Amino acid sequence: MIRITGCLTALIIISGIGLNAAVCKWNAPTGKWDDAANWENGQIPGKNDAVLFEGEGVIKVFIEKPVSVQSLKVAESSVVHIEQKSDVTVSGDFILLNGTWFAEKNTLTCGGDFITEKKTFERGSSSVILTGNGRLKGIFFNKIMMAGAGRTTTLLSSIYPFAVELGGGTLNGEKTGITFYNDTPELKGFDSSTVNIGYVSLRPTKDCFIELPSIKISGELFLDSYGAKSVFSAKKLLQADKGISLRGDNGGISILEINGGTVNSAFIKAGVMDKNNAAQLRLFSGTLALTGGIYIYNDKSSLVRAEDFPLPVIKYNKGSISVE
Repeated sequence: MIRITGCLTALIIISGIGLNAAVCKWNAPTGKWDDAANWENGQIPGKNDAVLFEGEGVIKVFIEKPVSVQSLKVAESSVVHIEQKSDVTVSGDFILLNGTWFAEKNTLTCGGDFITEKKTFERGSSSVILTGNGRLKGIFFNKIMMAGAGRTTTLLSSIYPFAVELGGGTLNGEKTGITFYNDTPELKGFDSSTVNIGYVSLRPTKDCFIELPSIKISGELFLDSYGAKSVFSAKKLLQADKGISLRGDNGGISILEINGGTVNSAFIKAGVMDKNNAAQLRLFSGTLALTGGIYIYNDKSSLVRAEDFPLPVIKYNKGSISVE
């Protein structure tokens, strides 16, 4: 049974700004968003309205035309399934505490907090755009654009996207990070933005060659490979203040080639203590500046350098070092 308590005019306080907004609630078990009969008092939510789904019962909603609202929340008590077939703009907070939002191939723009619990957001091939200052909590994303110029996005959880574009602002979250599992990851704006997160991890599962973009992060960079041969080429700036780690898992090998780039970091670790993790560091040309040196952890890991590339400080070596 769906519980409806009315469509009221309320004072909604969002980001410290008071707005006179109607609180609009769904009033049907299934139907189209743009059908007034499906809303309490026949009112389709507008750009200054707050949308709230609450109460028991499975609700199915179809968005077939562009939507613009002030805020949107699915309460923990509501099992709502929303199929987004057109673009949606939320000027304030977008909060999913239950149900499922199927974004498909559309754009979802949010000006405040973007908060989802568990797997309530199904990314499809969508684009999520965060235009304001806000917090981000979620798991899987296709493409996400955030931390615009003069704006701050704070990660409340680690995320797993296919593509991330930063807009020159600040990305915070020292205990969180970003992991890319695809073999064609897109990272844009990581050199022109302030990135204060715990880590960025690239972990492809297919043989691939990835030319790394310019990256500057305060945390650690993980260049991993799972059951595949992954070559990461550094031809530009690569800066990871807390270190760079290479690891091939499940029979894979992770290879970092420095080929004209500038690499600044605390250390580079090839392999880990597990003897089955394979990694290789190839030094061809460019600049390598490490405050803590290089660690080669097992006999499946190695360092290969061009004859004219200076041998860096080796802090630990259980593998091999050669010249080619």
